[in-house]
Amino acid sequence: ALSSLGRHEEAAASYQQALQLARELGDERSESIALVNLSDDALQRQAWTEAADYARAALLLAQKRKDRTNE
Repeated sequence: ALSSLGRHEEAAASYQQALQLARELGDERSESIALVNLSDDALQRQAWTEAADYARAALLLAQKRKDRTNE
């Protein structure tokens, strides 16, 4: 929601916090969601390389988890 309002710095900080927490908890599903959110935010900022990096990380995690929904 913050990202769509143009509040990208706040959105990215929130998504980074969610990513860190998911990794600490070993919650790969939440980690994948956070990576997708970070990618979407980067796309909105036209940060193409950053968006691709986050999307690639989310894809690799989905493939590792055999999660075809998020692949």
